Amino acid sequence: MTPQEVVDLIDFRYITDALTPEEALEILTKAQEGKKERLQEALDNKAVPAYTTSAGWLGYGEVGYGEADDFVAAADCEGLEGLVTKSFVVGLGFVWFRERG
Repeated sequence: MTPQEVVDLIDFRYITDALTPEEALEILTKAQEGKKERLQEALDNKAVPAYTTSAGWLGYGEVGYGEADDFVAAADCEGLEGLVTKSFVVGLGFVWFRERG
């Protein structure tokens, strides 16, 4: 996607006091410099990719893992063909995890 296409997807109604469409376009345009090299570096990197699913689970409440298996499988695999992903639960403790399942 081009910087303009990315900016066109953002609803700026509630964030223009912090970032305007023009400022976002400028930032994204400047970030194009060196993009191919950064992408190649990321593809060559042997580190395990990391992410958080916290924001994605907001609003789901105390959904059991069994109820969400299809959702998680779709979210983990969509568009990630060829990449290896791993999920970790950190800091919640075994009792909390057991009660969720």
